[in-house]
Amino acid sequence: MSDLKPPPSSRPTQTPDAKEAKGGATPPAPPLPPLLSTPVQPAPSDRPIILMPPGEDHVAIAEAERILADIGEYFHMGGQLVRLAQKAGATKIEVLNEHTLYVILSAMIDWRQVSASV
Repeated sequence: MSDLKPPPSSRPTQTPDAKEAKGGATPPAPPLPPLLSTPVQPAPSDRPIILMPPGEDHVAIAEAERILADIGEYFHMGGQLVRLAQKAGATKIEVLNEHTLYVILSAMIDWRQVSASV
């Protein structure tokens, strides 16, 4: 037979008696705040609104490009959209990928889908 013993556990085990000796049961969690009775309305936005009628995506894209160009922080370089960014105390060129561009445009513009009139 081997004399191997399981390693001691990293946490000390407490028996119910030891827990009670330290001050009793753990206190209950604080109650959650009550739910709002009325939904919160968003504040009026100063962001530009781009309407997106069916089949007119190219117009919405051109308008979004114009808004980005007016800001002056985004540039076209080598077929990619870039911006200047401060990283580690130095100014570097940051290439914007699809996901970053999506976040930027979503934060800057209110996009409105327009239904086709019948």
